[in-house]
Amino acid sequence: MQVNFRLALACTLVAMVGCSQEAVQTVDWYTTHETARKATIDKCNGNPGESAKSPNCINAAAAHNALQYKVPPPSDRSSDKGF
Repeated sequence: MQVNFRLALACTLVAMVGCSQEAVQTVDWYTTHETARKATIDKCNGNPGESAKSPNCINAAAAHNALQYKVPPPSDRSSDKGF
């Protein structure tokens, strides 16, 4: 009986973790999906302490900056060697 309970608990936790993660979109995807980019940036700005380091927040911000300042996204700067 205890084994069945532990198995059920483990399956429930795995299902909860899998459902809570959203798909990660690329910088290129955000440059072509304006509505999603703006919505993601608004969500990230609304709770920067929790979501500012999420991949989607970073990618949406990079896409915004690339479009706003006409700078290629980080993935396209292969010739940029830094300082």
